[in-house]
Amino acid sequence: MIERNVQLIAALAVEKDKSSQLDLMMGLHPEEKRWLSEDEENLDHIIPLIGYVSMESIVAASKSDPLCKNALLWIKYFPQIKQFAAYRGDELYTKLWESALHKQSILHLAYAFYPKSAVINREEWEAVNNAAKSLQHNIDKSLATDGRTKGKICWTLPFPAESSLGRIIEAQAGLNKDLKARIGVTNYAPGLLCNYLLLRDKSLENILDPYQFEEIAGMIFAEEGWKVSVTQRSRDGGKDIIAQKEIDGRLTIAYIQAKRHKEKNKVGITKVKEFVATVAGDKVDIGYIVTTSSFSKPALQWLKEKGIDIATIELIDRQKLLRLMENIATSKIPVYLKI
Repeated sequence: MIERNVQLIAALAVEKDKSSQLDLMMGLHPEEKRWLSEDEENLDHIIPLIGYVSMESIVAASKSDPLCKNALLWIKYFPQIKQFAAYRGDELYTKLWESALHKQSILHLAYAFYPKSAVINREEWEAVNNAAKSLQHNIDKSLATDGRTKGKICWTLPFPAESSLGRIIEAQAGLNKDLKARIGVTNYAPGLLCNYLLLRDKSLENILDPYQFEEIAGMIFAEEGWKVSVTQRSRDGGKDIIAQKEIDGRLTIAYIQAKRHKEKNKVGITKVKEFVATVAGDKVDIGYIVTTSSFSKPALQWLKEKGIDIATIELIDRQKLLRLMENIATSKIPVYLKI
């Protein structure tokens, strides 16, 4: 399994009255335009004070107490911060980011997938980093002529996808939101999809619905040179995808069946027999069954002993599927612009 650190590059168009909140969240003093000190940034110390001490007491003590002075800075730009007094650490920052970015425009979102170790994979890391910098530069240039930036403050920020900000940006306008909305996935670069799906903390069957999984299977075959067509979502006769490819000067036609199963739910002998009958009955050259699980022993044994005489079938289980996706994920420098 590939291991990468995922970086997002987001171009934001922020209303001017919200820009000071972003300054503060990024560690910049909104008025003095300097980096905040460690004490000024330490909300785990500041938030209990805001939650349990009256505003009047904080103001009265702010001239002599640095903690109260720091609390006033956050209260000034986040008047609603008292509502978040029960939160700590990452949850608190998530609430503040959600507040700061509420209804703000995300103009562009890009993904860069870095190797886990910059030392061991130095050449690859530098290639990804250079591509990411180039993409960010191009995004910055495009903002100058983008009408959506009029009257707003623009930010183009690289940050870890697994940070508080990363999760909020992605939830607001990212790939994860689109996938959960069950829209088609074929408008994304194959490398972006494969990197994204392989690096999630959930299995494919928990991210994709059955129809999206069919599209992913079709995408994998398309990357191997097949011309694919996903069939209608009902009455497909077991052939979810029809693929064509010229092999050794001869047009080869394949049926592909996609089975989105939980890992423990193996594809059984009945389903294999039905698909073999469909492939043989339509006199198709070859059939593929692609699954997120595996195949039962009776299914494998029957196919080996009897099914092979009826039709040519290739089985792609979870492990083979992941290897195919890894090949796509690592075939190019993994830097992609989404929107």
